[in-house]
Amino acid sequence: MITVTLVSGAVGIRLAHGIQVAICRLLEVGGLDAVCDAGTGPSRPSGAVRDPDEPITPCVAGMESAYLEETLTVPTKRIDVRTNSRGTVQLIEKVGPDGRRFWDVMDFTWGEAGVSSPEIGDSKFKYGVWGGLDVTNGKGYRFTDEAAARAFLKDLTGHRIGNAAKFTVRTNPITGGLSWLLGKIPKVGKAYDRWIGGSEPDGEAAIDYVDGGITGGGKGELDLGPVKFPFKGRGWWVQGTQNDRESGQKTTYVTQRGEAEIGVSIDLASIWRGLPKGVEERAAAGMDDALDLAMTLIVKRLGQELGDGFVMPPRQRAEIKKAIRVNPSGGLNYKHRGGATASFTVDRQGRPVRLVRTSYGQDVVYFRADGKAKVDGEGVRAEATAGRQWIIHAQRTQTDRALSYSDPADRKVIEEYGRTGDERMLDAYFAVGGGTMSRLTYDNTGETEKEEAKGGTKGAAKGKRRSHLGVYEVAREREKHTVQSAEYYKPDRGWVPWTRCH
Repeated sequence: MITVTLVSGAVGIRLAHGIQVAICRLLEVGGLDAVCDAGTGPSRPSGAVRDPDEPITPCVAGMESAYLEETLTVPTKRIDVRTNSRGTVQLIEKVGPDGRRFWDVMDFTWGEAGVSSPEIGDSKFKYGVWGGLDVTNGKGYRFTDEAAARAFLKDLTGHRIGNAAKFTVRTNPITGGLSWLLGKIPKVGKAYDRWIGGSEPDGEAAIDYVDGGITGGGKGELDLGPVKFPFKGRGWWVQGTQNDRESGQKTTYVTQRGEAEIGVSIDLASIWRGLPKGVEERAAAGMDDALDLAMTLIVKRLGQELGDGFVMPPRQRAEIKKAIRVNPSGGLNYKHRGGATASFTVDRQGRPVRLVRTSYGQDVVYFRADGKAKVDGEGVRAEATAGRQWIIHAQRTQTDRALSYSDPADRKVIEEYGRTGDERMLDAYFAVGGGTMSRLTYDNTGETEKEEAKGGTKGAAKGKRRSHLGVYEVAREREKHTVQSAEYYKPDRGWVPWTRCH
C-alpha cells in the first residue's frame, strides 16, 4: 500500500509539472512574457523548452575502443597462480542537453590477481576455472574539437598500449609494483616511466575513477576430432567512485557484468590430409611457405625490439622449421555480454543529484582463424597458438533509467529507496512513467587477435598432473560502436525518437 501511494502521488506531481510546462508554452506562443522552468542541466538554445521526459544527461552517440590484455598463469604444486591486466583507451562522442557535441578520451587499466585450477579432463573434453580480485583506475580527457581528440587518442594509444612486452612489465600484478618503484627513482625515474608507458599525458583530466571487486570465470574445449567447440565465460562484481572535476559531482556505483562465448572450430589440416595426393601436396607446400613467411616476420619484429644486430642463421632457421608443426583452423564464435549498474551522484557540497540504473546487452558473431605450432625438442615441449577474429554481426543495446533530485516526484522516490532499498517500488515507479528513460542501440564493427604460448618439459613422471611451466596470453581488440537508434520514453506516447542523439 505504501508503494502504491508513493508511486501514484509521485506521478501526480510529475503530471502537474508537465501541465505547468504546457501552459507556459501556450503563453509563449501567445506572445506573453513567460519564464518557463525547463528543469536543471546546461543551458539550451534561446526559446527552447526542454521536454520533461527527455533525459538531461549527455547522450553517447558513438564510441571507439582499443585494448591490450595479457594473462600469465604459473603452476604451483597444487594450484595455478593467475594474473591478468588490461589497458584500454576509448574515444566517446557525446551530445549534451544543449545539443553541442564533445568528446571524452578515456584511459584506464585494470589488474587482476587470483588462482586457477589446472586443466581438468582429457584429450576429448577439458576445462579450467579461476577466480580472484581486480582493481581498475582510469582518467578521462575532454575535448570540444574532434580532430584534437583523435590526435590525443593516437598518441595515448601508442604510448600506453603500443608494446605488449612493456605493457606486461608495467601492469602485471607480479611486476607492476617494481615497475612503479623504478619510475620513482630520482633523475632516471621520469625517463623510465615515459619509456615503459606509465607517464601521464599532457593536459588536465576532466574525469577520474577507481573501482574494485571480485572476478571469476572458466574456459574449456570439446574436441571431436576435426571439429572442436571452445567455450569460455567470465564475470565481475565491482564497486567504485567517479569524480567529474569540472562539475565537482561525485558518483558512487555498483556494477555486475559478465560475458559468455562459444565457438566452432574446424581443423583444416585434418581435411587436407583427406584430399587427393596432388592437392594435399600443394596444400602442404602452401603451409611451408606460410611458415617461412611467419618466421621472417618474427625475426623482423625481434630485430625491432632487440636491435638490428639480431639475426637467425639459415641452419638454425631450418632446424626450427623442421621441429615445428603448424595446424590451421577456422570457424565461428558467438559472444554475449551483459551487465547492470546502479549509480548515485552528489554535487560538490554532497547534496544528492540523481540516481541512475543502467542495463546493457551485446551479441557478437565472429569469423575466426587460428594456427597452432608445436615444437618437440629434446626434453622440451612448447606450443604456440595465434588467432584472429573479425566481427561479422554485432549489436549492443543500453537502457538508462534516471531519477533527478530536482524533480519533486523523483526526489520522493529516491528518499524512499534510500530508506528501504525496495527494488520493486523503484521498478513500479519507472513502469508508470516516472523518472526519465532512454534506450540506445549500436551497431558494432571490429576485430580481435590473440596469441598464446605454453612451455614445459617432456617425459613427466607417470601420474604427474602437469608438465608445462606456464601459459602466457596476449590479446588485442579494436571495436567501434555507432548509434543506430536513440529513443526516450514518454508515458503518453511510449518510446519516441531522441533527436539530439542522432
